[in-house]
Amino acid sequence: MDVHAIRRENLARLAREFGGTAALAAALDRDASQISRYLTSGCRLGSRFARYVETQLTQPYGWMDVSHPNIPAGTALLASAERLVASAPGDAWLNWATQLLDLVCNAPHPSNSGAWPTPSPAPPAND
Repeated sequence: MDVHAIRRENLARLAREFGGTAALAAALDRDASQISRYLTSGCRLGSRFARYVETQLTQPYGWMDVSHPNIPAGTALLASAERLVASAPGDAWLNWATQLLDLVCNAPHPSNSGAWPTPSPAPPAND
């Protein structure tokens, strides 16, 4: 996937998180038709607009250029990995780091069932 498609995917993700194109456009101080055009027409999302979105929405530099797995925002591992990928010097490193991030975030737990273990219940309170 090229960087313009990734940026479009991230813009769509932001629109969903903000509750729609109009709400995202308001947060970016842009016309909703501009955001809609980027999402639907196949227009190339340039670096200048990507950096603008990151700045306005307090995302780290390069956030728009990296595909983000569907993991809840705020996950410490994901945040650290995204910072690493965003600071990567060059496309080869960026591609490698993105693939590694996808593997780490989507890997099943190495138990027999493939699921994460269920936490033990808390001990009864001593009243």
